[in-house]
Amino acid sequence: MSPSRDRVRIAFFDAYALSAGAGIALRDIVERLDRDRFDPIALLPRDGPLVEMLREIDCPVEVAEAPPPLGSYDRRLRDAGAWQKAWLLFAMLRYSDTVARWLRSHHVDLLHCNQTRAAFTAGPGARIARIPTVWNVRIREQLPRVVVRTADACSDLIIPLTDCDFEGLPDGERLLRKSVVIRNAVDTERFSPGRDGAETRGQLEAGESPVILSAGVLVSRKGFDLLIRATARVVQAVPPAKLLIAGAELRASGDCRSGLEALIADLGLRDSVALLGHREDMPDLLAACDLFALASRQEGDPAVVLEAMAMGRPVVATRPAAAAVRDGETGLMVPGEDVQALADAILRLLRHPAEARRMGRNARRIVEAYLGAGGTHIDTADVYAGGRSEEIVGEALAGRREGVVLATKVRQRSG
Repeated sequence: MSPSRDRVRIAFFDAYALSAGAGIALRDIVERLDRDRFDPIALLPRDGPLVEMLREIDCPVEVAEAPPPLGSYDRRLRDAGAWQKAWLLFAMLRYSDTVARWLRSHHVDLLHCNQTRAAFTAGPGARIARIPTVWNVRIREQLPRVVVRTADACSDLIIPLTDCDFEGLPDGERLLRKSVVIRNAVDTERFSPGRDGAETRGQLEAGESPVILSAGVLVSRKGFDLLIRATARVVQAVPPAKLLIAGAELRASGDCRSGLEALIADLGLRDSVALLGHREDMPDLLAACDLFALASRQEGDPAVVLEAMAMGRPVVATRPAAAAVRDGETGLMVPGEDVQALADAILRLLRHPAEARRMGRNARRIVEAYLGAGGTHIDTADVYAGGRSEEIVGEALAGRREGVVLATKVRQRSG
């Protein structure tokens, strides 16, 4: 830290720059930092909604475009030939130099990488600049081993959302030993079961129909196609039932929305399924629904599930999306890719409203207990102090400060 500054400068890097999921979580982290102690700044590899979201909370943002193919890699990297891998390596070297120069010129003390792609993209630059780095794992996803290993090699500390995020990886146990698990949290005042959903139901033309709500960015891993197929079976038994899906399309994901629209038409569900697009009124939507469902193929600890639980709604979720769900107590957990099991679970709750209400009450109670007495706030910070975190980050920062505040989350409690 520069002698002329009395605050720790934390740089935040997000690979997507979106106004959903991880982008919202990052915005919340920055918004709740103690500005008397910490000085946030952000570097993004592309322009996007997150730029304005951060600037609105007085966080300076700069965009340094990542050269292709950075930002577009995925599991196809495993099958890439020598030329494609060489192209990626050259792009990484170029961008690492850009990131290192930026970190040095802005006198950054710590780099926070939001998701694995961010650690893969910006982590090497931080290593060149000798800046300690935190890798925040927000999704349990199948990525090429070289991506995970690069993120690991460039990180001094890992913050996964659950202790299951590294299951199945060859280095999973070692990565977990390097980690501090910090679960997602929810604002229990904003998401409260006392909200009246009648007006929203009217606006959505739902009337007295049973409403199933789902939400998330429109990408394949969210499994909305599975949920739509399950709804086709649900409406055969409960014809008035409606599925509402809130969420915008990810720009880099291809034309996912049109694919879902075609599936809805093919299954004859135009009167039963609605794609609502991006919404800012999730508490109202949750108040208007009878249950929340998420059929993700890959997830971490989805905040939207916690929000539904805080609103007193039972949750039907596939195993990858069910980190917070207690099967049979706060909702129902089903195997991934099992459309029939998904439909059966939804039908069970629609046919047994008393059981659904009991699960919803349990969900609210558990969320309140998870957040602590009263559940009236989200911790504005999680201070690295004591144990492994102090050793890893403290040594990396060369003893220049007592701790680093990073997260608007609650540390996972034992039991």
